[in-house]
Amino acid sequence: MISILLIGLDNAGKSTLISHAKSLPANGMFEITPTMGFAIEEIAMPSGNKGIIYDCSGAARYRNMWDHFIGEIQGVIYVIDSADRARLSIVKKNIEEFFKHPLLKKKPIVFLANKQDSPDALRKEDIKRILRIEKKSLSNPFSVKEAISATGMGLNNSLSFIENNLQTKFEYHLKPL
Repeated sequence: MISILLIGLDNAGKSTLISHAKSLPANGMFEITPTMGFAIEEIAMPSGNKGIIYDCSGAARYRNMWDHFIGEIQGVIYVIDSADRARLSIVKKNIEEFFKHPLLKKKPIVFLANKQDSPDALRKEDIKRILRIEKKSLSNPFSVKEAISATGMGLNNSLSFIENNLQTKFEYHLKPL
Protein backbone atom coordinates (compact mmCIF):
# COMPACT_ATOMS: atom_id res chain seq x y z
CA MET A 1 0.00 0.00 0.00
CA ILE A 2 1.30 3.44 -0.94
CA SER A 3 0.63 6.28 1.51
CA ILE A 4 0.50 9.85 0.23
CA LEU A 5 0.17 13.13 2.09
CA LEU A 6 -2.15 15.59 0.31
CA ILE A 7 -1.51 19.13 1.53
CA GLY A 8 -1.87 22.76 0.49
CA LEU A 9 -3.61 25.89 1.70
CA ASP A 10 -7.34 25.88 2.37
CA ASN A 11 -9.51 26.19 -0.74
CA ALA A 12 -6.74 24.88 -3.03
CA GLY A 13 -8.99 22.03 -4.21
CA LYS A 14 -7.47 19.06 -2.36
CA SER A 15 -10.69 17.37 -1.26
CA THR A 16 -12.38 18.01 -4.60
CA LEU A 17 -9.42 16.47 -6.41
CA ILE A 18 -9.36 13.37 -4.23
CA SER A 19 -13.12 12.90 -4.61
CA HIS A 20 -12.41 11.88 -8.22
CA ALA A 21 -10.05 9.12 -7.08
CA LYS A 22 -12.89 7.76 -4.95
CA SER A 23 -15.11 7.56 -8.06
CA LEU A 24 -17.75 10.01 -6.93
CA PRO A 25 -20.20 11.17 -9.61
CA ALA A 26 -18.35 12.08 -12.81
CA ASN A 27 -20.72 14.93 -13.60
CA GLY A 28 -19.18 17.02 -10.83
CA MET A 29 -22.54 17.32 -9.07
CA PHE A 30 -21.46 16.74 -5.51
CA GLU A 31 -20.75 19.01 -2.61
CA ILE A 32 -17.34 19.07 -0.96
CA THR A 33 -17.05 20.44 2.54
CA PRO A 34 -13.73 21.77 3.82
CA THR A 35 -11.62 19.21 5.65
CA MET A 36 -11.42 19.79 9.38
CA GLY A 37 -8.16 18.30 10.62
CA PHE A 38 -7.64 15.43 8.20
CA ALA A 39 -9.42 12.66 6.34
CA ILE A 40 -8.00 9.29 5.33
CA GLU A 41 -9.11 7.95 1.96
CA GLU A 42 -8.34 4.61 0.34
CA ILE A 43 -7.89 4.81 -3.43
CA ALA A 44 -6.73 2.71 -6.36
CA MET A 45 -3.40 3.87 -7.74
CA PRO A 46 -2.95 4.06 -11.54
CA SER A 47 -0.86 0.85 -11.40
CA GLY A 48 -3.65 -1.02 -9.62
CA ASN A 49 -1.93 -0.95 -6.23
CA LYS A 50 -3.91 0.26 -3.24
CA GLY A 51 -3.21 3.71 -1.92
CA ILE A 52 -3.98 5.71 1.19
CA ILE A 53 -4.36 9.47 0.96
CA TYR A 54 -4.00 11.61 4.07
CA ASP A 55 -6.07 14.63 3.01
CA CYS A 56 -4.98 17.33 5.46
CA SER A 57 -6.75 20.60 6.07
CA GLY A 58 -4.98 23.66 4.76
CA ALA A 59 -6.56 26.03 7.26
CA ALA A 60 -3.87 27.89 9.20
CA ARG A 61 -4.84 26.32 12.53
CA TYR A 62 -4.36 22.78 11.14
CA ARG A 63 -1.14 23.16 9.12
CA ASN A 64 1.02 22.18 12.09
CA MET A 65 -0.56 18.70 11.83
CA TRP A 66 1.12 18.02 8.49
CA ASP A 67 4.40 17.05 10.19
CA HIS A 68 2.67 14.25 12.11
CA PHE A 69 2.14 12.22 8.93
CA ILE A 70 5.64 12.45 7.46
CA GLY A 71 6.84 9.17 8.98
CA GLU A 72 3.83 7.31 7.58
CA ILE A 73 3.95 8.39 3.94
CA GLN A 74 5.96 7.56 0.83
CA GLY A 75 5.14 10.73 -1.13
CA VAL A 76 3.57 14.19 -1.02
CA ILE A 77 1.17 16.04 -3.29
CA TYR A 78 1.16 19.77 -2.53
CA VAL A 79 -1.89 21.36 -4.17
CA ILE A 80 -1.58 25.03 -5.12
CA ASP A 81 -4.47 27.28 -6.13
CA SER A 82 -2.76 28.70 -9.19
CA ALA A 83 -5.47 31.36 -9.57
CA ASP A 84 -4.96 32.75 -6.04
CA ARG A 85 -1.96 34.98 -6.66
CA ALA A 86 -2.49 36.88 -3.40
CA ARG A 87 -1.61 33.81 -1.32
CA LEU A 88 1.40 32.55 -3.27
CA SER A 89 3.73 34.17 -0.73
CA ILE A 90 2.11 32.03 1.99
CA VAL A 91 2.50 28.94 -0.20
CA LYS A 92 6.16 29.78 -0.78
CA LYS A 93 6.80 30.12 2.96
CA ASN A 94 4.98 26.81 3.65
CA ILE A 95 7.05 25.01 1.03
CA GLU A 96 10.32 26.44 2.34
CA GLU A 97 9.52 25.38 5.92
CA PHE A 98 7.75 22.05 5.40
CA PHE A 99 10.13 20.48 2.90
CA LYS A 100 13.15 20.99 5.17
CA HIS A 101 11.92 18.13 7.37
CA PRO A 102 14.60 15.39 7.43
CA LEU A 103 12.07 12.54 7.13
CA LEU A 104 10.95 13.91 3.76
CA LYS A 105 14.40 13.49 2.24
CA LYS A 106 14.23 11.58 -1.05
CA LYS A 107 10.45 11.10 -0.93
CA PRO A 108 8.77 12.05 -4.22
CA ILE A 109 6.84 15.31 -4.27
CA VAL A 110 4.32 16.64 -6.76
CA PHE A 111 3.50 20.34 -6.75
CA LEU A 112 0.08 20.51 -8.37
CA ALA A 113 -0.83 23.83 -10.01
CA ASN A 114 -4.58 23.46 -9.60
CA LYS A 115 -7.57 25.35 -11.02
CA GLN A 116 -6.13 25.53 -14.52
CA ASP A 117 -9.69 26.06 -15.75
CA SER A 118 -9.66 29.54 -14.20
CA PRO A 119 -8.80 32.42 -16.56
CA ASP A 120 -6.51 33.81 -13.82
CA ALA A 121 -4.54 30.58 -13.36
CA LEU A 122 -0.77 30.68 -13.57
CA ARG A 123 0.82 27.93 -15.66
CA LYS A 124 3.13 25.39 -14.06
CA GLU A 125 6.24 27.18 -15.35
CA ASP A 126 5.12 30.39 -13.62
CA ILE A 127 4.35 28.55 -10.38
CA LYS A 128 7.77 26.89 -10.47
CA ARG A 129 9.51 30.24 -11.02
CA ILE A 130 7.51 32.26 -8.46
CA LEU A 131 7.81 29.61 -5.74
CA ARG A 132 11.46 28.91 -6.66
CA ILE A 133 10.91 25.19 -6.93
CA GLU A 134 14.18 23.90 -8.30
CA LYS A 135 16.55 20.95 -8.02
CA LYS A 136 19.19 22.81 -6.06
CA SER A 137 16.74 23.50 -3.22
CA LEU A 138 15.17 20.01 -3.07
CA SER A 139 16.92 16.66 -2.69
CA ASN A 140 13.66 14.92 -3.54
CA PRO A 141 12.46 13.71 -6.90
CA PHE A 142 9.79 16.27 -7.74
CA SER A 143 7.50 17.40 -10.51
CA VAL A 144 5.30 20.44 -11.08
CA LYS A 145 2.08 19.45 -12.83
CA GLU A 146 -1.16 21.16 -13.80
CA ALA A 147 -4.58 20.10 -12.56
CA ILE A 148 -8.27 20.86 -12.63
CA SER A 149 -9.78 19.53 -9.43
CA ALA A 150 -13.35 19.92 -10.73
CA THR A 151 -12.65 17.22 -13.35
CA GLY A 152 -9.87 15.27 -11.64
CA MET A 153 -7.39 16.17 -14.41
CA GLY A 154 -3.82 15.82 -13.19
CA LEU A 155 -4.44 13.42 -10.32
CA ASN A 156 -3.49 10.18 -12.10
CA ASN A 157 -0.29 11.73 -13.47
CA SER A 158 0.61 12.86 -9.96
CA LEU A 159 -0.05 9.45 -8.44
CA SER A 160 1.96 7.77 -11.22
CA PHE A 161 4.90 10.12 -10.61
CA ILE A 162 4.96 9.15 -6.93
CA GLU A 163 4.73 5.43 -7.70
CA ASN A 164 7.48 5.64 -10.31
CA ASN A 165 9.82 7.57 -8.02
CA LEU A 166 9.66 5.54 -4.83
CA GLN A 167 13.17 4.84 -3.52
CA THR A 168 12.64 1.13 -3.98
CA LYS A 169 9.86 -0.66 -5.76
CA PHE A 170 9.22 -2.60 -2.54
CA GLU A 171 9.01 0.42 -0.25
CA TYR A 172 5.23 0.54 -0.30
CA HIS A 173 4.90 -3.12 0.72
CA LEU A 174 6.40 -2.36 4.14
CA LYS A 175 3.28 -0.55 5.40
CA PRO A 176 0.42 -2.76 6.65
CA LEU A 177 -3.17 -2.07 5.60
